Amino acid sequence: MLGVNVAFSKMEDMVEKKGNNNQNDTHEFRFLNEHVVKSIRKDFIKGIRLVLIIVGLAGIAVWLLFWRLKPDLRDELNKSLKGTVDTEAADIFVTTEATVNNIEDTDAAGAGPYSEEQLDQMVVLVEYSNENDQKEVPGIVMGKNRDVYIMLYNNELKPEQDVTVQIGGMQKDAKVSNVSTDYKLVIVKIKEEDFSQNEYDDVMVATLAPGKEFDNIAEVILVGNPVNRKNTVERGRLTLEQNIVSVLDAKVRIVGTDLNAHTNERGFVFNKDGFLLGISTSDELSEKVSIIDITDLKTYINRLLNDKKIKYIGIYGKEVTDEVVETIDADMPYGIYIYNTKEDSPAYKAGIMNGDVLVSVAGKEVYTFTEYLDVLNVCQSRQPVKLEVMRKGRDGYKKISYEVSVGELD
Repeated sequence: MLGVNVAFSKMEDMVEKKGNNNQNDTHEFRFLNEHVVKSIRKDFIKGIRLVLIIVGLAGIAVWLLFWRLKPDLRDELNKSLKGTVDTEAADIFVTTEATVNNIEDTDAAGAGPYSEEQLDQMVVLVEYSNENDQKEVPGIVMGKNRDVYIMLYNNELKPEQDVTVQIGGMQKDAKVSNVSTDYKLVIVKIKEEDFSQNEYDDVMVATLAPGKEFDNIAEVILVGNPVNRKNTVERGRLTLEQNIVSVLDAKVRIVGTDLNAHTNERGFVFNKDGFLLGISTSDELSEKVSIIDITDLKTYINRLLNDKKIKYIGIYGKEVTDEVVETIDADMPYGIYIYNTKEDSPAYKAGIMNGDVLVSVAGKEVYTFTEYLDVLNVCQSRQPVKLEVMRKGRDGYKKISYEVSVGELD
């Protein structure tokens, strides 16, 4: 049995594409005087060519001047040219000062491998007070974009709460910037002005492992903060044990390891090259450490890092697989079997019932949570969305349609 924190199993969750259709007017020019001599026509063509050459040279000169400008000024000019369209792509995750990248765009191939010493610098210690008790939990540096962004797996911290961070041998005051109680995810921000330039440059940022790495690796590295112990770095291997935990509007994979668990240990797990795989978890009943697959949480982490609300509809479910059809209900349609809805969620208010099988969202067929989230993530908050479910009655399954408005989690 995997060591999955009971509190985790109760977690709940959960661009606009803009374009311009440009229609070019075409004009047909003709010489009205058919008796124009050939020499005049040749001179006209030469003149046109000369104008085009001059315009081309001027364009090249402007381009060269533009790219010689300082980066900050160039960025401002880019902003002016592109406008202020807010897109999901402008997200913080493994950043530089000049650019910000989406979680999915993290270029692991261009980074690492990382040493154990570097991993130790990525994992920090966050100290805070809770009801007169002083507590310590590990966090991981997830982004640098002027300020430094740290993620924690914690269900106690509150927005705007003051904390202290032990990072790279330094102690820095910080503040909680975003919290998702449904996912136990917390973002802590350290202001840029609290670092010297050298200190800021030395901050190590974690890099997400590319793709679903658990199927292709065996060796893992755990960096954590067991109670009353300094950061520890331990090596172990994955086991064959895996479990799927249902959360709000999603599922999360839990993977077993052969690492011995310390009481309520929290930390972060990397592959052998130092790329981030997930969050370690254990409880008082666990003998071994388990890993929460961070790729299943990346949508929510991204939105919290960028100070955006998490969009949701409000279902808890299981994917209907061949095994389910063969062993439980031969007539059950493929889709997402809904066994509960979050109280006061859009799905709850619309009247979706336990036992419904979700088969379509916004006109798109959905058979897995991946497909479901692909549709949800491109919807706008408060956007009306049509859901289609199959509900079982005396005469078998019947399709029922609902309209819900995409909600936002507080």
